[in-house]
Amino acid sequence: MNHFFVLLEFTKENIKIISSSFIISLFVGFFLYLVFDPIYKSESILYTQDKISISESAFTPNSGLASLTSGLTDFGVAKGKSARYKRKLLSRDFVISFINSNNLKPYIFASKKYDKKSEKFFFDENKYNPNTNKWEKTFFNKLALPPSDMLAYETFTREFYQVTETKEDFISIVIFHISPKVAKNILDLLISDFNKYVKEEEVFKANEVINFLSNYEVDSLYVEAIEIINDLLASQHKLVATTLATEDIAFVPIDPPFEEVDKVGPSGILIMSLSVGSIMLLTYLILLLYRENKE
Repeated sequence: MNHFFVLLEFTKENIKIISSSFIISLFVGFFLYLVFDPIYKSESILYTQDKISISESAFTPNSGLASLTSGLTDFGVAKGKSARYKRKLLSRDFVISFINSNNLKPYIFASKKYDKKSEKFFFDENKYNPNTNKWEKTFFNKLALPPSDMLAYETFTREFYQVTETKEDFISIVIFHISPKVAKNILDLLISDFNKYVKEEEVFKANEVINFLSNYEVDSLYVEAIEIINDLLASQHKLVATTLATEDIAFVPIDPPFEEVDKVGPSGILIMSLSVGSIMLLTYLILLLYRENKE
């Protein structure tokens, strides 16, 4: 109890300093609120399709018929498919292709602000001109070149993009951006492009198997081998037809992408509160330590 009264008396004696720290922290918080734009997110929960395909087998043309017959299955439950899709979603091959095909580099590197009232998004035209689709010369970009693919990949996966396995066979994909509309549009494009990416991969691998089987030489006396090859050919032709006819080949949206109404951070109020609390506490502790050392 004595310590409490000591602290209370100390607070009264230093109320001017603590009040000054409080006022300064308010200005710091307000400044940070003006400087930092809020970030919005668009999220979707997706169910991974359970059809096993040739692209998940260990088959290569050089591995022969044995690996093909042991590695192919028509339909069934694909164990760990969400984990494989997560790796593909975060792979450099897919992400870089996705960024370039949808011209997302300006949204990654040249976003300036989003006006919530007018619902308009603005680029930083000192970096990028949306009318000409050209990058401007800056101190760090004297040749007016677009950012490299590798830099775009690292920045996008670190600051704008999050993929999480929520539970078996389900994946959560989140896109962050200063504009909620841009975040939702990017997520819509990503889901659509990934389904196309997987579809192309499936068809390419199935056609690779079909070409291999069609040119596979087998003795006409080996009736069983011929039947196996014919069955495999039929299954791969069926796979190609099914894949081409299926729109959501990789994912089925359980919770479709939505446009976030409320910002997820950084919050101006949170920044101000942290600034106020941190500065006041730091000031108080410094003064307290100073008094104890003096005594």
